[in-house]
Amino acid sequence: MTMSEEIRLFSARRSYEYAVDGLRMSALSTPHAMHAIQAFFNFQQFGAQIPPATFGAPLPTTTSGLVFQNGTALVDDQVVPIRALYVEIARIVIEISSGSGMLDPIFSMLRAVVENIPFAIDSPVIPEPIGVRDWSAMLAKFPAPLDRVFIPEIRELLKDGFGSDLEPGVIAAPLILVHSVPSDEGYVGAVSPGLELAVRAGSNPSDMIYVSAAFLDSSAHEQYVKRLAAALAASPASAD
Repeated sequence: MTMSEEIRLFSARRSYEYAVDGLRMSALSTPHAMHAIQAFFNFQQFGAQIPPATFGAPLPTTTSGLVFQNGTALVDDQVVPIRALYVEIARIVIEISSGSGMLDPIFSMLRAVVENIPFAIDSPVIPEPIGVRDWSAMLAKFPAPLDRVFIPEIRELLKDGFGSDLEPGVIAAPLILVHSVPSDEGYVGAVSPGLELAVRAGSNPSDMIYVSAAFLDSSAHEQYVKRLAAALAASPASAD
């Protein structure tokens, strides 16, 4: 089995970024817009509420935001499951259970749905974004355990930290979470997802099946996972 066959896409997410007040939230929050979006994409749940932090915490506003969940879109005669669509004051986030290449067509559909509503306003409800950001999650079977990110000496020291809790048959399973933070500001803690590498929930650690989350589109993420797997395989298994 090749490394490509051992990698499976879990989800892909893209944020369409705007300046504050670039989106017409007053129009998007109307029943006309919300029901039109729900009907077009067949969302099972939707409503006005604060979206979860995806590419940063939502900015405070008098309009809380919009959350749509569990829908579908037809792109090139293929049914694309939509995990979620979030609308904030300065971004629209779409998350799907498919490759990142399906995201822009879905965003174009969203804009078309809203443009067909005859709002009495003098600017686009959803204009062109000023930028985009990507995130995706992959499942992969690696050729070596995740604890090889640490040199053998560090691995042994970390095991000592468990004291007597690390009994025979019990292993130390790392959860690696990395955030980008300003180097010259006080750290305020994690306010949004970061890079993640961890044992897949429900799997046996000995199976070496991991979930990787990164701020990459799905194609770039696959290459990133392959490089991670190769680097782990090349790391020493034990101290000389």
